[in-house]
Amino acid sequence: MTPTETPRANLWTRTFFGMGQGWSEPSDLYFGFVLRASGEPPTLEELRRHVAQRVALVPTLIHRLDIEAGAVVWVRDEKFDINDHVNAGDLPEHGHSPAQSLLQHHATRPLWGMWLVAVPEEDRWELHYLTHHAVHDAAGAVHTLKTLLSAEEPPASTAEPHPSPSPSPSPSPSPSPLASILRTLALGPDLLTTYRPSPAWPPLADPAGQQRALAYTQLSTDIIKAVARARRATVNQVYLGAMAVALGALDRERTNSHVSRPGGLTHVVVPLDTREDGEPDGPIGNHLGLVRVPLQSGAASPVDALDAAIKSTSRKRLDRWKRFWRVVNAGQAERAGDWAHLRVAHPLRSGLAVSGLRIPGQLTWNGRPFEEAIPLPWLPPGGSCFTFLTSYQGTTTMTVLTHGGTFESARLAELWKDAVMKLDATLVHHESRTVSAAREY
Repeated sequence: MTPTETPRANLWTRTFFGMGQGWSEPSDLYFGFVLRASGEPPTLEELRRHVAQRVALVPTLIHRLDIEAGAVVWVRDEKFDINDHVNAGDLPEHGHSPAQSLLQHHATRPLWGMWLVAVPEEDRWELHYLTHHAVHDAAGAVHTLKTLLSAEEPPASTAEPHPSPSPSPSPSPSPSPLASILRTLALGPDLLTTYRPSPAWPPLADPAGQQRALAYTQLSTDIIKAVARARRATVNQVYLGAMAVALGALDRERTNSHVSRPGGLTHVVVPLDTREDGEPDGPIGNHLGLVRVPLQSGAASPVDALDAAIKSTSRKRLDRWKRFWRVVNAGQAERAGDWAHLRVAHPLRSGLAVSGLRIPGQLTWNGRPFEEAIPLPWLPPGGSCFTFLTSYQGTTTMTVLTHGGTFESARLAELWKDAVMKLDATLVHHESRTVSAAREY
């Protein structure tokens, strides 16, 4: 998409935009990253000038969402002002979500924002990027940060944040109606399982608190990759297997029991990136899908929990779901997409989401590297917990966000890391590695 094109709204644009309408805590719909760098930070004016020169390269950032003739559409933001989006901020209160504290000072609640946070006592600074999920998905957010913070000179045509309007682009070729029907029918058996009664994980029924709670843990990416190689798994499958172990341990702690609940099954929602191999990680819209995954939180051992996660997220099953969501994202079978979304992600069926992303390359500010990238999850309305894992520059970070009325975020993060280390000790010849402790943000 060129800077002069108007973004196209799809099912996810409308869904995420609709979620925020009337919801009691609007910041729940925002996610993003905290980027950390050493040394002297740029001034706020330098940051604003730099971003303003490049913001038109990401058309969704200079548009706003509106409703026209009953449809959610992107329209040019004629009142766009970089000062509404790029500001100075403070470190959030210990253990609390940055989104709540940063966004509460913006009455207009723009769909995206960037905050410069100086930490001179530690000779470092941070950049907090938050975006409403209607703007783009996590891969799009990373692409956006690379674009806005790049040291490369932007094309002259993008220096103005108000490029001249142009007609909406022609959509990419859509699958045939027959293909859409076949891909929907292929999910029938999977979706029908959502009608079976399944025991809810008790902590997810806890009433929400007023303050969202956030914590994260970090470990070497080499550890989780070694476990994956030992079991011929993906990093994401190790993430899910360790999460199953952590949820079981947390359940036993809460019930003061040495055994897991009968069945020990916890269903989670797992987002999927539907981009084809080789397709650019463009920031326009949401190229995603969802799948419901059962985690064996009552498995006899961590390895058994991992094997169950591998089986339930087979390549064949995930590809089938991706094909379906690509049809939906192309504008076909949207009613089927609405139904699938309701069956997969309704809070009554799963109040916990588990998302993962690898950040390729290095993120920089005007050529200076960021050493850390901490993911900031969002929280679907009615949801209890969202975990977000990223791998960046040799470090894997797993962040836990809860609605503040249930278990401690830091405890789940700690138990998850402990589960990964148990898998490592069991499946990999143990070597001495340095691992950071779980830390509250």
